[in-house]
Amino acid sequence: MATESQPALPYLPSCLWKEKRGITRRQVAQSLLLLSGLSGLSACSGVPGTAVPGPKPYFNLSGFLDTQRAYLESAAPAVTKTVRTNGQPAEIQRQTLLNWPQELTFFYEADLNKPALRGAYDSATVALPDGARRQTYTRRPDERTPIRQLTVETTAAGTVRRIEAEQDEHNFLFRAGRTITLTCDTRPDHHRLTAYTVSGFQKLIF
Repeated sequence: MATESQPALPYLPSCLWKEKRGITRRQVAQSLLLLSGLSGLSACSGVPGTAVPGPKPYFNLSGFLDTQRAYLESAAPAVTKTVRTNGQPAEIQRQTLLNWPQELTFFYEADLNKPALRGAYDSATVALPDGARRQTYTRRPDERTPIRQLTVETTAAGTVRRIEAEQDEHNFLFRAGRTITLTCDTRPDHHRLTAYTVSGFQKLIF
């Protein structure tokens, strides 16, 4: 798979960059990862999908990811990676060894529990028909933080089943937008990451 190193830009897991007219525009590929080896594995100690408790003003995304990463590094499940860029045919790879801290970089960056972000988001909770709960943290209009919105869905039992974050950044050099999603297996004694996607764009302003 053709990839290109961009040291001046943040790491993009499993993404391709396409250049046009002397690097005037870079379009981020969509990356879809399916952890296909999870269903046949026994549950590890603890419940990886359970929201990590603690005195956090927002959902403890980093703590949740740490439990998932520990399991993934231990179990090394088979992973099917699909990469698409600019409407080109999808590239599909099957891997078992991944650098999980690097692969989950964007999700760690979406954690709102940073001192600079305290009070920057409004929170709303919606009860879903199946007993689940959707918690949405939305950036306040007068804030200029990179995460526009973070949504966490938990089952009636309190385990995470889906996380989505919308990110946008811009300055005098570039504009960027990104949507990341993560889904978990909610069957009893599973509660593990089964898939995630990263999609978006980055455009240089000159």
